Amino acid sequence: MLYFIGKYHWHVYKEVGDEISRVR
Repeated sequence: MLYFIGKYHWHVYKEVGDEISRVR
């Protein structure tokens, strides 16, 4: 369960980071 949650968070974090990189 913890692994799944971590993987999900990684996906969200990656998307957010990509958005920030795009703006900057």
